[in-house]
Amino acid sequence: MMKNNLLLPTFFLCVLWLVGCSAGNGENLDQNGQPLIAANEDASGDDSQNNEEVNEQANLVWIQDNVFSAICSACHAGANPAAGQNLSTMENSVQYLIGVQSSNPEFVRVKPGEPEQSYLILKITGDPRAGAQMPLGMSPLPTETIEAIREWIQLGALVPDVASIPTRVNRTQVTAVTNAEHEEKLTFTISFNREMDFATFNVSDVLVKASYSETSKFIEPEQIQLGILSKSSIAVSLNAISQDTQTITLSINNPAISSVTSSNGQLLDGDFDDKDGGEFVYVYQL
Repeated sequence: MMKNNLLLPTFFLCVLWLVGCSAGNGENLDQNGQPLIAANEDASGDDSQNNEEVNEQANLVWIQDNVFSAICSACHAGANPAAGQNLSTMENSVQYLIGVQSSNPEFVRVKPGEPEQSYLILKITGDPRAGAQMPLGMSPLPTETIEAIREWIQLGALVPDVASIPTRVNRTQVTAVTNAEHEEKLTFTISFNREMDFATFNVSDVLVKASYSETSKFIEPEQIQLGILSKSSIAVSLNAISQDTQTITLSINNPAISSVTSSNGQLLDGDFDDKDGGEFVYVYQL
């Protein structure tokens, strides 16, 4: 049986729920490894105008200005904010919401890519698992506002190109498939918190080490497949992982071989020290 062992700060939590992801060249796949659907295939005539309006609002800039700062900061601000979360600025909202454990141990406040597993959505929709509906003592948020927040989370809870917010990995998922020879094919889906510059990123920029009972070795680039799934996510696939493999260690942004940057040129804060740079390391136990 496989399980994750994430050797990083608790800024983000990894959940092995990605199913059926294939790497290939990453074309026609979304950030969850599922086939992309053209926008016009999912639009339904009368609702298209409403969908466009929600899409324009499904970003942290709009949500911060119209919800967190305008409404939530009445209680969630200052030196002693309600529930210990300060939502008065965009930087604070990122710090106190994304990947942060909520008062319900089954949920984090905002779980990128999974709105229904995000405590924030439970709170603003009045789900009994989250206690009193927010905003407390006020009318519930309009449906279109809730849908904008839901869609922002679904799309990865991306942050804008603000220099004071570090560029980070905010979710890592693993898919394992066993072939007839009892070898594993592993696909790591790495999602970032903002749009990235993948123009020059290739398999030689990824270090993958397989560890066994008495030895370890680096996997050759020829055995690694890299797929760009979206502007903010990539898939790294490894074929024919033998049964005696105990752990796979994957790393990117190793300064000796490559630099991973956002679309605006900000270097990845791989080690979560609030400074640009640092290697991102993910260890997976088999």
